[in-house]
Amino acid sequence: MNLRKIKLALTVDLLNKSGGNSSIQSVKEFMIAFKNEVGNFIGQTIIKHLQLSQALVHQTISIQYEHLTLHINFVNNISTSSQYIQGFSVR
Repeated sequence: MNLRKIKLALTVDLLNKSGGNSSIQSVKEFMIAFKNEVGNFIGQTIIKHLQLSQALVHQTISIQYEHLTLHINFVNNISTSSQYIQGFSVR
Protein backbone atom coordinates (compact mmCIF):
# COMPACT_ATOMS: atom_id res chain seq x y z
CA MET A 1 0.00 0.00 0.00
CA ASN A 2 1.36 3.40 -0.98
CA LEU A 3 0.32 5.71 1.88
CA ARG A 4 2.04 8.69 0.31
CA LYS A 5 -0.04 8.29 -2.86
CA ILE A 6 -3.29 8.03 -0.87
CA LYS A 7 -2.48 11.06 1.29
CA LEU A 8 -1.53 13.18 -1.71
CA ALA A 9 -4.63 12.19 -3.70
CA LEU A 10 -6.94 12.87 -0.74
CA THR A 11 -5.28 16.25 -0.09
CA VAL A 12 -5.71 17.30 -3.73
CA ASP A 13 -9.33 16.12 -3.74
CA LEU A 14 -10.14 18.11 -0.58
CA LEU A 15 -8.45 21.23 -1.95
CA ASN A 16 -10.45 20.98 -5.18
CA LYS A 17 -13.82 20.81 -3.43
CA SER A 18 -15.87 23.88 -4.30
CA GLY A 19 -16.31 26.45 -1.55
CA GLY A 20 -14.12 24.53 0.88
CA ASN A 21 -17.15 22.63 2.17
CA SER A 22 -16.16 18.96 2.37
CA SER A 23 -18.06 16.27 4.15
CA ILE A 24 -17.07 13.02 5.78
CA GLN A 25 -19.27 11.26 3.24
CA SER A 26 -17.28 12.75 0.35
CA VAL A 27 -14.07 11.40 1.92
CA LYS A 28 -15.58 7.92 2.21
CA GLU A 29 -16.75 8.10 -1.42
CA PHE A 30 -13.27 9.18 -2.49
CA MET A 31 -11.64 6.27 -0.65
CA ILE A 32 -13.62 3.80 -2.78
CA ALA A 33 -11.04 4.45 -5.51
CA PHE A 34 -8.41 2.90 -3.21
CA LYS A 35 -10.49 -0.11 -2.15
CA ASN A 36 -7.91 -2.57 -3.50
CA GLU A 37 -5.24 -1.02 -1.27
CA VAL A 38 -7.16 -0.09 1.89
CA GLY A 39 -9.68 -2.92 1.93
CA ASN A 40 -13.34 -2.82 2.81
CA PHE A 41 -14.95 -0.16 4.99
CA ILE A 42 -15.33 -1.43 8.56
CA GLY A 43 -16.88 1.51 10.40
CA GLN A 44 -16.43 4.96 11.85
CA THR A 45 -16.16 6.27 15.39
CA ILE A 46 -16.22 9.73 16.92
CA ILE A 47 -12.96 10.07 18.85
CA LYS A 48 -13.25 13.68 19.99
CA HIS A 49 -16.21 16.05 20.32
CA LEU A 50 -15.69 19.66 21.43
CA GLN A 51 -18.42 22.31 21.45
CA LEU A 52 -16.78 25.55 20.23
CA SER A 53 -19.93 27.68 20.29
CA GLN A 54 -23.69 27.23 19.96
CA ALA A 55 -23.29 26.69 16.21
CA LEU A 56 -19.80 25.18 15.90
CA VAL A 57 -18.59 21.74 16.94
CA HIS A 58 -15.05 20.39 16.45
CA GLN A 59 -14.86 16.63 15.98
CA THR A 60 -12.30 13.99 15.18
CA ILE A 61 -13.66 10.94 13.44
CA SER A 62 -11.85 7.67 12.89
CA ILE A 63 -12.80 5.84 9.69
CA GLN A 64 -11.60 2.24 9.72
CA TYR A 65 -10.79 0.13 6.69
CA GLU A 66 -9.26 -3.37 6.71
CA HIS A 67 -5.68 -2.12 6.14
CA LEU A 68 -5.85 1.55 7.10
CA THR A 69 -7.37 3.95 9.62
CA LEU A 70 -8.11 7.54 8.63
CA HIS A 71 -8.53 10.20 11.34
CA ILE A 72 -10.33 13.34 10.14
CA ASN A 73 -10.49 16.62 12.08
CA PHE A 74 -13.36 18.87 11.08
CA VAL A 75 -15.62 21.67 12.23
CA ASN A 76 -19.35 21.16 11.88
CA ASN A 77 -21.55 24.25 11.61
CA ILE A 78 -24.88 23.15 13.05
CA SER A 79 -26.82 26.21 11.91
CA THR A 80 -25.81 25.82 8.22
CA SER A 81 -25.34 22.02 8.23
CA SER A 82 -21.86 22.36 6.72
CA GLN A 83 -18.65 20.52 7.53
CA TYR A 84 -15.17 21.92 7.02
CA ILE A 85 -12.30 19.46 7.14
CA GLN A 86 -9.27 20.90 8.92
CA GLY A 87 -6.90 18.00 8.48
CA PHE A 88 -6.44 14.28 8.47
CA SER A 89 -3.93 11.58 9.34
CA VAL A 90 -3.49 8.10 7.95
CA ARG A 91 -2.48 5.20 10.19
